Amino acid sequence: MISTILAVFSPATTSVMSVHENLAISATAKCIKTYYFDSYYPASGWTNNPQYMVDGNISTFASTSDDEQIEMLDGNTCLGTELGTITKVEIRAYGYYASSGNSADIRLTPFFPIMGTKNTYVFDCTNSPSWSAWFDITNDSSAPEWSFSTLTYFDCQVKSSGSGNFILNCAKVIVRVTYIPCRWLNINSNNYDSSCGNDGSHTCARALDGIDDWEHTATETHWFIVDLKGNYSISKVRGKSVTTRDPTNVNIYISLDKSDWGTPIAAGISWSDAGTWREFATISKVGRYVKVEIIDTEHPNDYVQFGSMPKPMKIFDVYGCRP
Repeated sequence: MISTILAVFSPATTSVMSVHENLAISATAKCIKTYYFDSYYPASGWTNNPQYMVDGNISTFASTSDDEQIEMLDGNTCLGTELGTITKVEIRAYGYYASSGNSADIRLTPFFPIMGTKNTYVFDCTNSPSWSAWFDITNDSSAPEWSFSTLTYFDCQVKSSGSGNFILNCAKVIVRVTYIPCRWLNINSNNYDSSCGNDGSHTCARALDGIDDWEHTATETHWFIVDLKGNYSISKVRGKSVTTRDPTNVNIYISLDKSDWGTPIAAGISWSDAGTWREFATISKVGRYVKVEIIDTEHPNDYVQFGSMPKPMKIFDVYGCRP
């Protein structure tokens, strides 16, 4: 698998920035990954060595002398692991026509599970091996809502186009994906919105910074809300706590505006004796506000002490990406 990752950041600044400002910039970073088509429908294929179009090698070529011959590529090297929010999908091909014959071109047509009009892109080949331009297929007719899972099941038709005596060669078709990566959002006091209460200086905001623990001596369901400062698609949360009143039954909610929390995106979480980050997957959902609801703790009266003392540590974080 080709796996090229390129981070593209906003223009740099020479001023000294705070940690939180740096985090804001990193949220705009984009990455690029490339994959190649590595299989084709056995019933299709160019006349000579059709397997060479999907072997990942640009020095071996499938070839044909027939006009409008099709090789249908039906799989690529993307594994479907969600890496972030896709902003652009492009394709290109590597090929040439033999100088001993007429010119010819390669025509690429993406096929998606949704039936509809197809877009075709023409690679005007030369008589020496070269790459085509990148063809942007992000907003093709019938294109899916792009994700890394949908990347795994779109096909690409490779069709020859020429007349008279020609030999057309194609070695490879690749996909380039630009995306905003998912990441741990580094939740801290800047994200603190509200909570059920606290004992003295042992506030939730300070615990989110890792400079204190959060204590609340009350027999009730404890909660706090963090503001992600924008909408994110959330897929995981993590927490840490090592006290005698650790949270043992926690529900997580997400909301766009705090007016409707709906059902939990994760339930029954325990951060009992979690001296290092303990992660839990959530139902993927988009929102700006995350509510942590602590129903039970290790204490018989369900008093909460979230974190660690006398060596405090950050207590909570969220994993997400921009929708």
